[in-house]
Order: sequence, then structure tokens, then C-alpha cells
Amino acid sequence: MFRGGLTLNTDGTITVGSTTPSGTYQVEYQICENGANPANCDRAIAIVEVKNDLIAKDDNLGTIATSTTATTAAGSVLANNGNGVDTLNGVAVTTANTDVTPVTTGSIRIDVDGNVTIQPSTPSGTYTIPYTICETGAIPVNCKTANITVEVKNTIDAVDDAKVTVASGGNTPNVTLNDKLNGSNVTIGAAVGQVSLTGVNIPVGLTLNTDGTITVGSTTPSGTYQVEYQICENGANPANCDRAIAIVEVKNDLIAKDDNLGTIATSATATTAAGSVLANNGSGFDTLNGVAVTTANTDVTPVTTGSIRIDVDGNVTIQPVPQVVLTRFLIQFVKQELHQ
Repeated sequence: MFRGGLTLNTDGTITVGSTTPSGTYQVEYQICENGANPANCDRAIAIVEVKNDLIAKDDNLGTIATSTTATTAAGSVLANNGNGVDTLNGVAVTTANTDVTPVTTGSIRIDVDGNVTIQPSTPSGTYTIPYTICETGAIPVNCKTANITVEVKNTIDAVDDAKVTVASGGNTPNVTLNDKLNGSNVTIGAAVGQVSLTGVNIPVGLTLNTDGTITVGSTTPSGTYQVEYQICENGANPANCDRAIAIVEVKNDLIAKDDNLGTIATSATATTAAGSVLANNGSGFDTLNGVAVTTANTDVTPVTTGSIRIDVDGNVTIQPVPQVVLTRFLIQFVKQELHQ
């Protein structure tokens, strides 16, 4: 057998072995005259070009979700991924008779054996990259190029948050603490593998911060508020987003103090100002979250009947008392009537 798997047969033909790489081979042979003495021989060279048919097929590796921490196996370019296997002379190639030119950068990588891996945190999208296979040992090189296509489809899940209670001026926990990207907790940021946070419907008085917390304004009234927000996977094409609702109960601490307005002389004809229930009348101010209330953040239920009245701003007045004079007149009149 000659170099590279060639065999010179007794009938003068040359057989090329099934694993012989493509290339140009020189087969030197000798012929001798039978019975000649001395020997009568001559040599010559036969040139054989081995040209194997290498075919690389395009590969569709389907839809795959990636990991945020580890590489994900996506298949092999040498396998049948919808268009048939890559072939050498009509037979499926192997790692023994072909070499794959490795792809060692980018989100989708291919090793020398044709194995495809997806890097951690690769954004959702459809990726198409070329790959090249070459016949092992071929001189000159015998290579073919095809494409692999893989759809990365990561699962994003924004989860509604349980109600949290805070007072005006306070902050909630991060609303994304229970949100997931491919089953792992999300991280808010601008990098690949992280998510972007935006507000969708933010009630007046509440602010959705960039770190996922919600700030309740210092003048926000008590009540239950729904904050709708959206998280989107960075770099995804098309966009990969999900929405959720965080419920914030604002519960302000309102304290009304008893008031002693002291001793006041009234008028028989005009109302008399007696002070304000919102002021410090011996027991301290009425407070909202520890700060003295104002007419801007509290309303006083007015008292509009009786001798002591209170308006909507908390001002106390004492009504005129002409009825005292009238009572004395009536008593005198009755007494006079009894003595007549």
C-alpha cells in the first residue's frame, strides 16, 4: 500500500482506500521484462488526484432557553438538524475524518468536534452564524461552510407582589425580589443577563425608584395603591418583557390630642374665638406621622350646632348668649305678674 491508502493492484489499476484524504498522490511503479538477464526494467510515476465530496448542511437547532450562570448545550453541527447530516462522499462525517473550525467568541460557540454551546445570559433572539468543516488531512484543504440557526427564548416572569404597608415618606422593598429570568432571580441593571425596570401605572404620590423600591411621598394620604411595573430582558430581540402589580398600603399615624382651651368670657352679641383644636392646648399638637398637622393635610369635621362650634379648619368659637338676659326678663315678668 502506498502513502495515503492507495493500492497498486496486480492488473495495474490503483485502488484508493475509503478513508484516503483528498489530495494529489504520486504512485511510482516499475515494469521489468520477463526472462531478461540481466534485468531489464524501467520506472514511471502515476499521478492520482483524490477528490472527496464534502457537503456541509445548514442546521436549525430549534428553540433553547439559556442559563444565567452556566453554558447550555445546543447540539452538534455534524448531526441531522433538519436538513440531513454533513457528508463525506455521501456518508455521514465523523470527528475522525473531519475537523470543525472552532468558534470561540460570541454568544454561540462551536468546539473542534462540532458541539454547539450557548453562553450564560445570552439574550433572547434568533442567532445565525456560519461554521466550517474541513476534511482531515486533505492537501490542499477541502472545506465547506454552512450556517447554524438557533432561537434563544428566555422565560421572564414578573410576579405580583403581596401588599406592603408603609407610612408617608417611607420606602417599600424591591418589587422585583420575586421576579425571575429563566427561573433565577432577576437583577436590575443595564448589562446582558439583567433586566430593565419601568413604571407602567404609578399613582400620584408614589415613585418607582431605579432600584425597584417604591417611595411614598411625605404628603401621600392613607389608602391602598396599585403600582404596575414592567421588567424587560436586556438585549432581547424582539423585546422580552412581563408586567406585574405591587400593592402599597399607605397607613399614616394620625393622633388627635385632647384640648383644654381654658376659661373664656363670652359676648352677648358676637361669637367669641376660643382657639384651635389643631394647636397645642396643653396636651401637645395633633400629629400626622409624628409631625404637627396642618389644614393642608387634615380636615376637621365641623360642629355647626350648639354653643361651642368648630369649623373645618379647627377654629373654635363660642356663640353669643342673649338668652341669659331674656331669661332674667321672663323671670322678672312672671314675678311681677304674681304680685299684681
